[in-house]
This record gives sequence, structure tokens and C-alpha cells, in this order.
Amino acid sequence: MTTNAYPAATGTPTACLPSRLGRRRGNSGFGPARRYGVGMASPVGAPTPASSLPPQGASPRVIRDSLTIPEDRDEFDREYKRALATAAETMELAGVHAMLEQWRRRAWVTHDLEVYQRMMDRIERLRRGEALPSVPVEEVRAVIRERLSR
Repeated sequence: MTTNAYPAATGTPTACLPSRLGRRRGNSGFGPARRYGVGMASPVGAPTPASSLPPQGASPRVIRDSLTIPEDRDEFDREYKRALATAAETMELAGVHAMLEQWRRRAWVTHDLEVYQRMMDRIERLRRGEALPSVPVEEVRAVIRERLSR
């Protein structure tokens, strides 16, 4: 059973975070999913305001500083060094740019840890084959039409 890895945010005991889908490993493809261990330190502070999230083309420092999960910063450092080493050998920067864009997007996805945790919990439940409550697409479209007409 998976519980919340962010007790400061929700008051749930620390356990482990479900593995992430499709953890990108540089430009080499998809690597094995990583799981956070028991007793992971809780991030402190409020979610990052959307205005301070890294824009497209942001520098590596800005992207790294916007990562809210400490383990992500460590992994970013390793992948960035690996991408730079590959670029030095091949004289091709496309891999560095792709890696930075992938991490910029991860910063956006994880900036609100409570929302991110709910998403990861939902993914884990779907992996186990649980039937989750859903709303028919026509109801969603009706809500969108209503909001757009205001």
C-alpha cells in the first residue's frame, strides 16, 4: 500500500512515493522507475508560484533551483554532467537541450507537491487495476462550454 511521502503537506505518515512513469535517462531511452525510500525528508515551504517556474529556454541553474524534490536536484546534477560529457565527445548540443527541457517540464509538474502526490497516488492505483471514479467526457465538455461562455 502506498501512502504519502510528504507528511508536512498532508499529515499522512511517511512511506514511499510510487515509481514515476517513464523516467527519462538522458537521451538513451527510458530507464527503470525509481522509488523513494522510507523516511525521506519532507520538503519545506509552500508550492512554488507559477510565475517563478522556469520559462522555456531557462538556464540550467534556474531549472535546477526550481526543482522542489531534493532527490531530483541530485539526479539533475548527474544527468547534466553526463549530457555535457556526451556533448564534449560528440560536439553536439541537442542532447543537452533535450535534457534541460525534460527537467524544465519536471519542475512544472512537481512544483505543487500535494497535487503531484495525488497524481502519483492515482497512477499507482491505476497500475494495480483499481477502478477509479471518473466523469463522462460529455459532462466535462459541458463544464468547459459553460465556463467559456461566461
